[in-house]
This record gives sequence, C-alpha cells and structure tokens, in this order.
Amino acid sequence: MLGRILGVGIIATLAGCYSPPEPDCGFACGPSGACPADYTCAADHVCHRNGAAAGLTCPGRPDAAVDSPSSGPQVLNLDPTQNATGVQVNQIVRMIVDRDLFGVDDSTFFLSDGGSAVPGSSQYQQFSLMAEFRSTLQLAPNTLYTVMVGPGISDNMSQPLAPFQWSFTTGADTVVPHIAASDPFSGQPNVPTTTNITITFDEAVVGVDITSLTVSDGTTPVVGTVAANNSYTYVFTPTAALTAATTYTVALTNVIQDAYGNALAPASFTFTTQ
Repeated sequence: MLGRILGVGIIATLAGCYSPPEPDCGFACGPSGACPADYTCAADHVCHRNGAAAGLTCPGRPDAAVDSPSSGPQVLNLDPTQNATGVQVNQIVRMIVDRDLFGVDDSTFFLSDGGSAVPGSSQYQQFSLMAEFRSTLQLAPNTLYTVMVGPGISDNMSQPLAPFQWSFTTGADTVVPHIAASDPFSGQPNVPTTTNITITFDEAVVGVDITSLTVSDGTTPVVGTVAANNSYTYVFTPTAALTAATTYTVALTNVIQDAYGNALAPASFTFTTQ
C-alpha cells in the first residue's frame, strides 16, 4: 500500500509524511489490517512501524481515520490539514485514502464557506488514491472554510467511507489573478466575425480597459470598447466586424490587479475567425 502512495508523486506536497525512508509515524491500516513490511496493524487500526513509539501517528488525518476500527476506506492525509491557518487562496483541497474510491463528485466532496457551497469541481482519478476539489475562483482571504465529505463514497467492495468534515482558514491574498476562462477560448478556430471577446478572471480585478485589454490582428489594433459584466468578467466589443480568416491576439497587461495590489502576469492568447 505504501509503495502505491509513493508512486503517485505527491508526497512532497503533502507534508512529506510518506517520503523515503518509510516514516516512523503511523498511518491507517489497509483492508483486512494490511500494512507494508516492517509495520503492524494495531488495535487502533493504525499501521505502526515496528520498534517506533505507538503514540507517533502521521499528522493531517481526521481523528475518525485513526481511531475507527471500520474495514471501510480510511483517510491517510488531508491538505490543508485540520485547522490549518494561513492557507493560500488558490489552495487545491486534497484527500489521500488507502484504496480506490467511487462516488467522489461535487455532491459528496465539496467546500463550504459556512453559508453556501463554494463553486468548483471535484474529481477522483482511479488508482490515484487522491480526491481533489478545485475552486473555480480564488478563495476569500482570512476566511474559515469547511471541507464536506458526505455519504455516497465507497470502495470497490461497496464499503462506505464514513462521512466527516474538516476546516481550515485562508491567510492574506498574495496570489496574482489569472484568466479563468475566455470566449473565444485560446486557439479557437472558426470564430464568427461578429464575436465579442469575454474574459473571466479567477478573482475580482480592477484596471481592465482598452489599454490593458487589447485585440490585434498582429499589426493593426482592433478598435472597440471594454465593459464590465461584474468585477470578475469583462467584455471587449469591436466597433466593427472582425476580418474573416484572420488570427487575432488578445493581450492583457499587469495594469490589471486584484483588490490587494497583486498584478496579473502579462498574458495573451489567439483565436482565428471563419
């Protein structure tokens, strides 16, 4: 089991608990009490390294994963860890388990800000042993979030993962804004010549105008206007139709910033008209 976890190449990201050499800290036993060589599954359902202190357990797991004698899936690690503070606003929420899971989706593994679910997407790739939640937008700074793991997740023997939750608090926003989506998308062909260009950022930004968001055919700037749909989404509207069968470049400068002074890294993308 430990070898499979090491194989996914994520351990350096998740606190290094499972980096070689094999850790002295204990982690949840696998199905039927399975543990790697040199470990023993004890009554607390934790694989303890032979000769290591019995009370030494790897950090970052919910208590239920350590103490439960259930033969169902067990959680090995959380990122961010329970009650973590100063978490980056672009954090990807991750949960590592001891076997493959089924049923991980936006209704069974999601993030809440205390009042509502945070827009985003959940995924679990078979054989990865890791579930992820990625927020569509950057998280709010200095805010308490709760990760909800609900009923409906199980292993391939239909043994359920016990529902639980854990919380963390973000720190200051030191992360630059990014383009979350665009219409047309980067590299899109056959774009109608009457198209307006819409840019959505992953957080609220200011400074978006006809000097910081420009469109060009490579030599000639496109004349147009820029308007905000909201603080995240801006639309460039050409004054006249675009030229057919032409590749256009949309460019954005670091004049665009979030509310905390973090500047967009200059970015650009292209599309081609019909």
